[in-house]
Amino acid sequence: MSNNDAYFAQSRLLWKHTQPQSTYVEILRRSINRKHGLKLENYHDLHKYSVDDYTFWLDLWEALGIVSSVPPDPKRITVPGKFPEIPDWFPGARLNYAENLLWMNSDSVACTASGESGFIKNYTFREMRQRVRSMAAALRVNGLQVGDRVAG
Repeated sequence: MSNNDAYFAQSRLLWKHTQPQSTYVEILRRSINRKHGLKLENYHDLHKYSVDDYTFWLDLWEALGIVSSVPPDPKRITVPGKFPEIPDWFPGARLNYAENLLWMNSDSVACTASGESGFIKNYTFREMRQRVRSMAAALRVNGLQVGDRVAG
């Protein structure tokens, strides 16, 4: 029995999904099995695949519908299928992080901000997209160029 098996044998189940086959992780597991002819039977098998085989991350990119101007180039993965000691994540890919986070243009809540004073404010996807557009315009007006880095 491995350390993980011993840990899980002692743990107590807190909650169980009423329809586990309909969860996104199960849909992903079945999709990966079909696509690659694998027999990943459960979450633990899927997790092992995710840490053993880089292909999982390319499958996840596709399943999540990541929007990119340039997709990752699987030919640039140094050791296809296996992780190098220091992997090159999604080599060659170019994407807009905000576009992938704020893809919905709706009035549903995207973010809740709060402060120590008790201030709480909900921002919708529509509001967040407008704030990102405004900030991007302000950065461009102030000279931000391709290749510059912005951190907060």
